[in-house]
Amino acid sequence: MTQHSTVEQLSIYLDDRLHEPERRRLEGHLAECEECRRRLAGMRRVVQGLERLDRTAPPPQLAHQVEQRILLEGGRQGLLERVERRLDVMMAQPSILPIFALVIALAAIVYLFAYGLERHQQRGVPVIFEPPAGSVRQEPAQSREVGGREFTRREGGWQESGSAGTNPALVLDLTTPDAAAGWIERYPELGQLSRELDGRVVLRLDEEWVEVILPARDSPD
Repeated sequence: MTQHSTVEQLSIYLDDRLHEPERRRLEGHLAECEECRRRLAGMRRVVQGLERLDRTAPPPQLAHQVEQRILLEGGRQGLLERVERRLDVMMAQPSILPIFALVIALAAIVYLFAYGLERHQQRGVPVIFEPPAGSVRQEPAQSREVGGREFTRREGGWQESGSAGTNPALVLDLTTPDAAAGWIERYPELGQLSRELDGRVVLRLDEEWVEVILPARDSPD
């Protein structure tokens, strides 16, 4: 192999899902590439840490949300069936076909727009309208030192100095108390990080660039 193994290849290798020829080629590459060996070792440590964490119970309201979603989809399906039955009747009258085609096209556009807006609202994603050019003021980047590391806040979150252009090998979610306690016990530096920063943070852990998702803070600094 003439290039570094990807995270996906190493993940399949850890799951023992590689065919024998691919496995031999990857193991041969690992024997020669120290950086890929470090990456594989870091992934093993994370997997072992995940295995020791308790499984988090699903939110109590999840079953109700799923039930409501099923009812909503069933209602949409019933509407489509009624439209199809009306189509069968109206298609027997050729004189109204041009007008009917125009009405159907307009109805489809309105339905797709309303359905997309509803999906965004259900997911909590705001609908953003782009302001006129030149009306957006660029805010200066924030910098903060935490535990001897320099972090800069950019559009995607906080980034440790030197992480620009990197592709994090792993994502650690610290937004729940159980998960946060497990990861902070393994990496104590994450405790101070969670007290000082919030949101997405890219930093270096065990010689690997890792993305950490921290819970939102009650009030900004």
